[in-house]
Amino acid sequence: TTEAVLTGAWSLPGEKRLVLIFANVSDQPVTAQLDYDTRSYGLVGPDLSLRRIAPDGPGDVSPTPPVIAREVTFPPRTVWAWEVQ
Repeated sequence: TTEAVLTGAWSLPGEKRLVLIFANVSDQPVTAQLDYDTRSYGLVGPDLSLRRIAPDGPGDVSPTPPVIAREVTFPPRTVWAWEVQ
């Protein structure tokens, strides 16, 4: 079997941009704790922003700290990404 939520990370260091990718391949929602430190990608400081990108379009931009720690619920059979810059 595979994990219910598949993940990945992609970065453009020259543009100081990071994308975290999530795909819930199961038929059930999955709630998980996400802990991610963007500083290892050179993204530091108080001016970081996070935007959720989903098939229905990009979401609002919100400020985020370099260490992302939050509980996230992934709906069933859904893919989305978070862009941090």
